[in-house]
Amino acid sequence: MIDYLITQLGSNYKVITKGINRDTIEVYQKINDEINMENYFKINYIENKWDLLHGQRDKLFELGNFEKFKVGIFALYLATLSNFEGSSIDNIVKTELRSLTDDLNSANNTMRKFISSNYYSFYGNAKGSINLETASGNYNAYYLSLEGQKIPIISNRKAPSIFVVMYTYAVKLKQFEEILPKWEEEIDITITDKEKLKRVFLGK
Repeated sequence: MIDYLITQLGSNYKVITKGINRDTIEVYQKINDEINMENYFKINYIENKWDLLHGQRDKLFELGNFEKFKVGIFALYLATLSNFEGSSIDNIVKTELRSLTDDLNSANNTMRKFISSNYYSFYGNAKGSINLETASGNYNAYYLSLEGQKIPIISNRKAPSIFVVMYTYAVKLKQFEEILPKWEEEIDITITDKEKLKRVFLGK
């Protein structure tokens, strides 16, 4: 599975395994063929689970944990991709959204031109989507998991700024769904694991 990770990441990354049983796997980005040692991701096998960690200089931040090794490897790939690779977010779309007034219908019509409404909802609690809700004259954005868990994205943001947030995370959600099938050919992923992996990719 480590070889598969290396293949999927490509030549812009260095994968390092540590420990007799290879129970630590680290991914570093290469910049001009130099390895950036100060910003990296890794998984550690501790107490019967794989912990996903983000290393920044001398600090480590836990991003999640996974019972299955192969799912942990996928999580490591997603964290790396989400943080180091450019996204397909279109700045022209963001500019168009910023030009709108506080009008959900106009924002929805604009968004639909660029991304399927399967990935977002301005009007309700759509599972598996980025959702919008009003909050004291402002707006909150959140992801509603397939299991019904509400994951905050951002709070108390005004329009039209909130529309750009909705678009940005809807695009990331779409990217995740496009990445998923190839990995599902290699590993079994439960709905619970899928939702945890999705949060890794969304950064939430």
